[in-house]
Parts: sequence; structure tokens; C-alpha cells
Amino acid sequence: MDGRSRSLASLLPPMLPLLGTFQPGQPLRLPALHAKFYTYYVEFAPLALGAIGTQAAITVDGKTEGFAVYGVSILADNLGAKLRIKTSEAGEELIGLDPMYLSQLGGGQYPTEIKPPWLIRRTGQLIAVADDRQLVAAANTIRVAFHGAKLYRAALVPPRRYHNSRYFLYPANFTPNDSGPGSDPAGVGSLAANATRFYTVRVDANADFLVTGISIVSDAAVTLQTLSDDDEWFDTPLRSELLGGSLIETPVFPLASGYRVFRLPAPRFISGGGYIKSVVANQVAAVNRCEVQYHGIRLYPKSGIGGPF
Repeated sequence: MDGRSRSLASLLPPMLPLLGTFQPGQPLRLPALHAKFYTYYVEFAPLALGAIGTQAAITVDGKTEGFAVYGVSILADNLGAKLRIKTSEAGEELIGLDPMYLSQLGGGQYPTEIKPPWLIRRTGQLIAVADDRQLVAAANTIRVAFHGAKLYRAALVPPRRYHNSRYFLYPANFTPNDSGPGSDPAGVGSLAANATRFYTVRVDANADFLVTGISIVSDAAVTLQTLSDDDEWFDTPLRSELLGGSLIETPVFPLASGYRVFRLPAPRFISGGGYIKSVVANQVAAVNRCEVQYHGIRLYPKSGIGGPF
């Protein structure tokens, strides 16, 4: 690892000792956060019949120090295509020496884990190269999500001290039932055919919230974009399957979304009184229910919102 890579590595998200419920009065410390969860996405829509060497790329945000890739998830019509992943830095190969079948890579519930993470400097590129290697050549829509963390030199959140913590979930409910008073607009209801709706939930003012996971279920295909303080979590709306999404009533292999919650490789910090906005787009020409849950940790100060040390 060269000096610049070591410098990026110093900004990686810390392992947070904030699990479960702590006894009242036990002081908790949140270290300074220099990273926030983000997903970059490329797609081949579709990869043409018999195509070899088709490329799709993303460019890392130039306002960051870089991007750490912790996981890759795949969604495709057929897993018989092959894929290579490389960077713009001297064409460095990130997965093997030869292209590999998509079936060698993980999906949303079981992303391929990248440990230690790939570190891509700002304005660098991640390049996916796809080949049609199906037994019977055919067009193939392939979606690739690179889950990771944007890295920043200045702390996004300074060190903070809290009195107590508790596991909690905040919802985004696109169903006919149970849209609570915290939603905006109240009572969103099911998604109409091919419709896009949003749901905003306010975080309780008496505690900050550290988002550590997402689960999402629906009757049929949807895409999701999440925002906090107008900051998007994905560079484009993602199909729910890339985040471990499943059907509500009859999930197919591997599991229902809640059985294996999609864990963010870096947390998203929401200040008390802040909001989480979910924008869901129905991908089918029929009414569609969808429910998103944001899993995380409520962080309670002794009085008021937790302050710096």
C-alpha cells in the first residue's frame, strides 16, 4: 500500500461498539466519522446478444478523498455473462486475471465482500467489462452495485458523547395500512401502476440516529432512492434486490429481506430532528405495496442532542 492509499485507509469507518441496549447512565462515545455509506451503480441495459468487452464505468466524486468498496451485488436476467472489474489506475484488475461468471458474485442479501476494501481515489474510475457467455447467446440486462463508503478528510461528524443507546427502526410505508403520523405525506398508500412516490419520516428530536441497515419488501419490482438532508445515498435509484429486497408474502430463494438485513458498510448519521426520505418507483403496471425499514441505533444524550467532547 503506497502513501496515498494509507492516507485514504485512515479515513475508513471505525468498528462501532454500539450494539444492543446499554444500561442507563453508561457513557458512550461515538468516534469522529470521516466516511458515509454510498453505492455506485453501473448497468448493461441490455448487454447485446454475443457482445464481448462491453464497458460501463463510474467516476468517484471529486469532492471526496476517495471511495472504499466493501461489497459488490449483482442482478441479471441470466448469470451466464462474464464480468471483469478494473480501475482507471493503470488498468488494475480488481477481480481475478480472467473474466468470471456472474454466478461467482453475490446478490443483495449476500454481496461479495471486499475485505480489505478497494480504495479508489477521487475522480478515479471503476470499470466493469461484460461478455455474453450464455450457452445460448441472448440480450441480458445486468445491474452491478458497488457498496461502500465515501471518504472525507474533514470529519462529517465530530466525536460525540452519549448517555444511552437503543436499537430502533424507522419506516417508509407504501401500503394501505399503518402510515403513521410521522410520515409526510400522511397515509401514502400503495404504489399505483408505474408510479413514483416519496415518504419522509422525521427522526425523534431527543436522540440522534445511526443507520446501520436496510430491509425492503414489496409485491413486485421497485427501485429505491434514499436521502437525508438532501444527500442521496445511491448515485441512481437501485432495484430493491440489490439491497437484499424480497417479496412480501412469497419470498423466493435465498431469504425474506428481514432474515438477512442489508448491512451498511459505513453508517449514515441522522441528527435528532432530521429526516430520512425514501423515493420508491413502481416498476410494474399494477398496484404494488412496498415497505422499507431503516435499522440502526438511537443515541441518547444526557440532556439535549449529544455534543462534542
